[in-house]
Amino acid sequence: MASKEFFDGIASRLSDNGFAVSRNIELVQCTLRVVGKSTDFEVRYLNILSNYVLVTEMGNVDVGGAEDFSGKCWRYALEDRRFRLPRPLGGGLITVAVIASHDFNEEIKEWARSRPLQLHLAGAESIMLVSLNNQETFFRKEPPLVLGRAFNRDIGKIAKLIATR
Repeated sequence: MASKEFFDGIASRLSDNGFAVSRNIELVQCTLRVVGKSTDFEVRYLNILSNYVLVTEMGNVDVGGAEDFSGKCWRYALEDRRFRLPRPLGGGLITVAVIASHDFNEEIKEWARSRPLQLHLAGAESIMLVSLNNQETFFRKEPPLVLGRAFNRDIGKIAKLIATR
């Protein structure tokens, strides 16, 4: 699959599911090809929750580069979010950093499957790898903590939007 088609499809699916979508945002040493964000009051969290899906394309992906990208996504979302209340007082945040590539080695696939959900004060940070060849996704599907499982429902919905053709 061509990367343009892939990114256009993600942008369309996110938009169709209530995300505001931006394209081609420059960060330090990377370009966010698609950024989807939604902010809603979530009854189950009794909180205003912002969901960010931040998608880039990389050639050779290693663990250090993936971690660096995830951290950049978290910082971007913290600065960009519309609702500025402190996170425990009504400003929850979930980021899903998505790295698209034509090929991933087995080490990075296993890392993505086993990487724990990074929990922050009233927030969570996840990373997902997506193959441009077959749209196979690699991410931690079952976080070990109860709070992580609550956030994982949202992350699972996002994963379905990313992987749908």
